[in-house]
Amino acid sequence: MGDTIQNDLSFLYGGGGAQGTQGTQGIQGGAGGAPGSYGELYQYQNTFTLTTASTPYPWAGVANVIAGDSSGMSNTITNNWANLIVSNVGVYQAVANFSVGVNQGCEITSSYHINGVEQVETRSSRGFQNVNQTGAWAMTSLLKIDHTVGQVSNVGILFSTDTSSTILDCNNISFNLTSISGA
Repeated sequence: MGDTIQNDLSFLYGGGGAQGTQGTQGIQGGAGGAPGSYGELYQYQNTFTLTTASTPYPWAGVANVIAGDSSGMSNTITNNWANLIVSNVGVYQAVANFSVGVNQGCEITSSYHINGVEQVETRSSRGFQNVNQTGAWAMTSLLKIDHTVGQVSNVGILFSTDTSSTILDCNNISFNLTSISGA
């Protein structure tokens, strides 16, 4: 019986040859624009009348508007307009939440604007079937902020309705904008 059994199984795993060169490991590349830029606006107890045209949310009554935490951006708050002011270009995650009541059956549409121009692809709607009904909804979008170096972009919220003279009773509205990448 001259056969031998081979107990060395190295032939299955490359047979003892030299190890090849090892490549680079880990994440490579820069972090991008302004990492960590964020801003927040929120308000409670505000009432205003909507029209069928897209209208900036009137952050009326400065006492009830709170410019929350921010880093790398600022805000403007007046009696009829509030925006987050973005100075660094890049992609931002925008998140807004709304808890409201209405005086009549209607559909409310919200969207973001950049420098007063509605970002149509961000539209979000909420239907109300009854008089004096309350409800909530949210919208979240990625916004590309792009402007000339040294300038800024104003980002805010627009509202409209399909039924004229809808009174929107805002229990709570919050708006957060967070940088997720640079240009």
